[in-house]
Amino acid sequence: MRKIYLIAIGLKIFSTKHTGINFRLLALLVTLCIVTGCGPVLKSYNPSGKTKWKPKGCRAVPRDVTALDDGAYWKNLHSNVLGSDEVSIALAPMFEHEWTVEKRTFNPTGPVFDAEGNLYFSPALPQDAPILISLEPEKGKRRWVIEGRGMPVGSPMILPDPDKPGKEIVYLGMYDRALAVKTDGTILWDKDTGLQNSCCLAKDLCFGVQYHRQTDTIVGLTRDGHIYVLDRDSGEQLLKTPYSLPGEKSPRSPEVNPDLINKMSEPFMEELSGIIGRLPPDFDPELIVDILLGSNTEVANHFSIDPNTGRLWVAATAPDGEDCEVDGVSKKGALYGLDLEGEGFFLSIKEACHLSFYGGSASTPAIRPDGKRIYVADSKGNLIAVNSDNCSEIWRVDVGAQIFGSVAVASDNGEIYAAIPSGIVKVVDAQVMGYIEWRSKLDMYSSSLPWKKWENGNLNLTSIGANGVGFQGGAVQGKVFKTLFQVPLLPVTVGAGILDRKTGEVRYFTEGLDESVAVMSIGPDGTVYHGNSPVRRAARKALGWEISRGLFKDRTPRLEGGITKFSAKRLDLLIRDAACVAADRAANAYSVHTVCPDSVNADIKQIEQLIKQCQNVSAKAIENNDPIHEEWEQIDADLEKAKNNLTTGMLADAVQYLENICKRLNISILSNW
Repeated sequence: MRKIYLIAIGLKIFSTKHTGINFRLLALLVTLCIVTGCGPVLKSYNPSGKTKWKPKGCRAVPRDVTALDDGAYWKNLHSNVLGSDEVSIALAPMFEHEWTVEKRTFNPTGPVFDAEGNLYFSPALPQDAPILISLEPEKGKRRWVIEGRGMPVGSPMILPDPDKPGKEIVYLGMYDRALAVKTDGTILWDKDTGLQNSCCLAKDLCFGVQYHRQTDTIVGLTRDGHIYVLDRDSGEQLLKTPYSLPGEKSPRSPEVNPDLINKMSEPFMEELSGIIGRLPPDFDPELIVDILLGSNTEVANHFSIDPNTGRLWVAATAPDGEDCEVDGVSKKGALYGLDLEGEGFFLSIKEACHLSFYGGSASTPAIRPDGKRIYVADSKGNLIAVNSDNCSEIWRVDVGAQIFGSVAVASDNGEIYAAIPSGIVKVVDAQVMGYIEWRSKLDMYSSSLPWKKWENGNLNLTSIGANGVGFQGGAVQGKVFKTLFQVPLLPVTVGAGILDRKTGEVRYFTEGLDESVAVMSIGPDGTVYHGNSPVRRAARKALGWEISRGLFKDRTPRLEGGITKFSAKRLDLLIRDAACVAADRAANAYSVHTVCPDSVNADIKQIEQLIKQCQNVSAKAIENNDPIHEEWEQIDADLEKAKNNLTTGMLADAVQYLENICKRLNISILSNW
């Protein structure tokens, strides 16, 4: 502070010796810059009007109606077996950071939820060695914890209990061990996967498990290209030996500067030590970069299973020889379609087809609900649509940069959302081609100064809700992209926001530490959560002077691990949004009810969930004296009338009741602001 004071006095003296206003202004700006660090200024967001986005025509629905998941909340790493990152309920249109708990855990994946809203997550690189933790949703207090050997990397998975309607079971898959656990923490089974732990952290990673409906099995995928299959009821291995994908490791990414990585390795680990404590001796910080970019690895992300056919979809590396050189390195990536088949007591996995492409992939394949198309991203910035029958490429769109993780696939309008460092790109699947409809207009931060060393950027995957697209963003460093990752990944500030699905504009954004390399998980009430894994902030702080380029080292807050909750700030807005999108969906369903009855049935199910969301949120809104409490009696009556008219022949009446709620709340909210 003494240095700042002396510089400020010096500038003041200098400015007084010159009568020109420019010198005084310059002195003021420079002094302000020194004091504030020339930091970004967060934009103020008022309550927005209802979204203008609407579903159009027939939605994509599973070919087998028994495969239709309720889709109301996050149940796996990318929300469901499709890997779609979509939920059917509304996201909170305004929210605020409520709590961050379990700060001594490192979470490269997000939490999942049961129907009661309880959270389940599996820290990686833990200090106190928990492999599965459950939290209650109000204060984030621990309900229970399971400890023991193993290191999870993927999220747990929540499935209904087949023997007890209304109950659920939590499944966790690691490299050499998998568990089934009741939601009260009781372990049902704890079994070996058939893979042997080699005590090599870089090798022994499992990206989680999925459910195979046709064989009633739990399937796991590992970084070194192995797949194991376990009986859901007993946990017994159902493959004679784990299946091995035919690829080899991908080459190191040319976008990584190894000299800089080595230089910052020690300070980087020192920054993270407050969260993860002592690391295994073979841990290499470059491992994190490899997984994020899909380099020096065979598999870098989760996988998906088509509930229509049971086909497994895995993005990995192509067989070594397909790059025209057999050298133990696969320079091509590949999307594999794999079938799980019966073979006596045991099952077997057979490759149905694969599509190879230049460059690796850090993508989780995402499946359209009807199973006809698979979407995968390569390392070159391309989004590729693939025919699920034969793995042939249908189209590809260059979005301008490598896509984070996986794309989010909506059930409506052929919409696909790809997350890249500069923002979110909305791509539309127009059957024979794909095209970019918009690029998000990220404007969360501005500056009152005539210069800045940061840009508005995106830090995470997207999450699709009925009323918008959730994202994590912030102000990101703008001077050293090419010296490290060639992408703007080094955040100055961090927060969460929601985009309008029609325009890509930011409807709302709020700050809240810390960053995540995983997903924005959505709970049963529309609340946003994420697992903290601040590797990019650790890199920024470790680089110190090289990043700040200023008078002082980085002064951003200390790193935080744990799980962060962003709770709804205005519950009347959440109820309005849920009612409005339910009205639009009902109107669209009525318009196509003679053309696609399966689509209408799926719409009716989603409208029921949106009505239930309104009713569940209302109790808390009334308790909080939100403006809605004065009108709730009439709103609740209209919701009940709408619910009673959710049949194909009565949808027009349901539309009217839902529109009454939408209009009443929208006028009330905007007029009272």
